[in-house]
Amino acid sequence: MYEKKFINKCFKNLEKKTNFYRYYKEKKSYQDLKNFYYKFKNKISKERKKIVTFSDKSFEMYATVISIFLTNNIWVPLSLSLPVNRLISILKASDVNIIVCDKNLEILKNTKFNKYVKKNKIKIFSYDHINNNITKNVFNLPSTKFNFNNISMIYFTSGSTGNPKGVPLTYHNFISCFKSKEKILYKKNKNLVFGDYHDPSFVISLVILFPCFFLGSSISPSKNMFEALNPADHIKANRINTLITVPSTINRIRENKKSISQLKSLSKIVMCGEPFRLELSKFIIEKIKPRELYNFYGSTEVSPWIFYHKCNKRDLKTFKKFDLVPVGLPLKNIKVKIQKNELIVSGPVVANGYLEKKQNLDTFIRLNGSLWYKTKDQVEVYNGKYFVKGRIDKVVKIQGYRVDLGDIEINIRKIKNIEEAIVYLKRNKNKKILSCAIKTKEKINKISLLKNLSKKLPNYMIPKNITFYKKYPLNRSGKIDRKKITT
Repeated sequence: MYEKKFINKCFKNLEKKTNFYRYYKEKKSYQDLKNFYYKFKNKISKERKKIVTFSDKSFEMYATVISIFLTNNIWVPLSLSLPVNRLISILKASDVNIIVCDKNLEILKNTKFNKYVKKNKIKIFSYDHINNNITKNVFNLPSTKFNFNNISMIYFTSGSTGNPKGVPLTYHNFISCFKSKEKILYKKNKNLVFGDYHDPSFVISLVILFPCFFLGSSISPSKNMFEALNPADHIKANRINTLITVPSTINRIRENKKSISQLKSLSKIVMCGEPFRLELSKFIIEKIKPRELYNFYGSTEVSPWIFYHKCNKRDLKTFKKFDLVPVGLPLKNIKVKIQKNELIVSGPVVANGYLEKKQNLDTFIRLNGSLWYKTKDQVEVYNGKYFVKGRIDKVVKIQGYRVDLGDIEINIRKIKNIEEAIVYLKRNKNKKILSCAIKTKEKINKISLLKNLSKKLPNYMIPKNITFYKKYPLNRSGKIDRKKITT
């Protein structure tokens, strides 16, 4: 059984003497990780708990996450950037028992937060509480009995359309996801060093931290906003060779031409989380020159990946009409259907639904006895590969015509000096106006732009409201903050 193999391998790695964590001169071994695990296990009662990690990235944060996992508790990752009301709503929805954090965390001084914690008898442990715990290392490895259908972690989506959605993932869910990609990404690799440049609450942690731990590799995080926004110096100094990130990260790096030379250590790059443009793929292949470049696709609800594509130079010609790298083909054991252009998927990686059951309506459905997840993404199959063309809600009615906003974006991006385009409907009083946010470093004449578009698109598909950006705003996950742009 693969799940047992996964767990046993993780415990076996605790005996390694190599580095698990590195941040410049600061290094921690798997032996240090094992010692922390012993102390954590001694501190936490045997009854399963829901445990929040709430801190900046550090060895202690990673060690806490691994210890929660190995002690068969439930991990709830939260972001330091959350406002208090949103934080409390998540604590309430997930029914948290314990918070593990830095002792100097600012939120601990907040009256409203403290009142909620005390009222609900939530225990707060600092990393010092755990590190100072005395243990004789009496535990045998592994000493925990696992039910792989148990919930292992609860991620909360951004909730851009309302309250955040809690997604419980079982051991079976995310270990199945790792199994399906292990031979694709990690068949012959040794001495991997993973870079981590994203908020700990972002589900991308699941495809960085846990593969690193299972493979007995090393991880090196960004510890400040500068390193997260432009990690080139960090990549070079810490000899990162495996980068899993969103396309926006690479776009930020290439804005500084001097940064490109600092990426020579990268041998494996995986893009995910955002549309991956062909032009960016070309830049990575020609300038960074990794041995392997992949595009993976999925979401929190699918643990989090279900499709992959290994990129090559031929893509630039083969898929030119889409201006996109394909998401490729489904991973092993993933079933897919296309219903009214919408991708729906089933398989062992699919979560059983949201914490709040009413949010499951028309998202998690039953077909012939199997659970299916409706992605709300439009897909098209071309040349044997799947393409995600945009969200279903990007097909709108304008002047009685059905219009795909993604098609408008493709035509705008073909215009010289335009790097990116986001087309949306903006409400103005009782009207919805077709609008566009264009990213460009050059000064573009709006009248000339509209004339150019009129040669490609009918009048009802031409945006009436255009805004120019030199840089798009980003959310805490490092992705383009579409909500901030479109509201």
